[in-house]
Amino acid sequence: MRHRKYFIIFPILIFLSIPLIIMFLWNNVAIALFPLPLITYFQSLGLFILTRILFGGFSFRPPRKPPFAGRFLKEKWLNMSDAERERFKEEWKKRKNNCG
Repeated sequence: MRHRKYFIIFPILIFLSIPLIIMFLWNNVAIALFPLPLITYFQSLGLFILTRILFGGFSFRPPRKPPFAGRFLKEKWLNMSDAERERFKEEWKKRKNNCG
C-alpha cells in the first residue's frame, strides 16, 4: 500500500524535472553554439510539451513496429532457399555500404 504513492509521485517528479534538464542544456549548450536567448523554467516546460506533442505524444515507450512486420519477414525468411537468402544478404550489404 505504501508503494502506491510512489507510482503517482515519481512520474510527477520526472515530468517536473525534465524542464530543468532542458533549461540547463539550452542555457549552457545551445547558447554557446548559436546566438539564442536564455530561457526560463516555464519556457523550457512549454518547449518540452510542444516537442512531445509534435514528435511523440506523452507515451515514454519506444515506438512500436507494425504488428504484421515481424511475422511477415520471419515467414518470408523461412520460406527462402539458401540461394535467395544469400542474394538477400548481399543486397542488404550493398544498401548498407551505399548509405553509410
